[in-house]
Amino acid sequence: MLLHDRYDMTTQGLLMVVLVIVYNKGALRTNVDKRSDFKWVSEEMLYEKLHNTDPSIPKEKGAKKDAVVPFGMTEDVGAMLDKFVERDYLIKDKIKPDDDSSGVYYTMGPRAALEIGRKQIITFTAEILGEQPDPSMLAELEADDESEEETEA
Repeated sequence: MLLHDRYDMTTQGLLMVVLVIVYNKGALRTNVDKRSDFKWVSEEMLYEKLHNTDPSIPKEKGAKKDAVVPFGMTEDVGAMLDKFVERDYLIKDKIKPDDDSSGVYYTMGPRAALEIGRKQIITFTAEILGEQPDPSMLAELEADDESEEETEA
């Protein structure tokens, strides 16, 4: 099972969509901290992409929609994102913005990396698009795994 039994399928679905957005639309941050080699997505982009996936999700955090609950969830997206952060599926970071953005960014957390993994995210993305997973991306993952094993040895 993707997540523990206490999560319902809609919550799992939202988490997978968020992880797909982070993995595919996120960008590497440079000169920020030791986690700069992860892909990060801004809160604004995350909400925009979630809205594009399901128009009942507001385009920005805190905006209200016509009492339509996205993905059939019982909580709003912001509360669900906070739960994913609390449970280490996501990492949330705030940096001083140079523009009008919130400065809030998300990346894949350690629990998502262990329980879900990049391979499942790539496979899930391909399924959504009705395609086969990109062989070069899978080969890159295998190469990363091999280099990590060599480093640990």
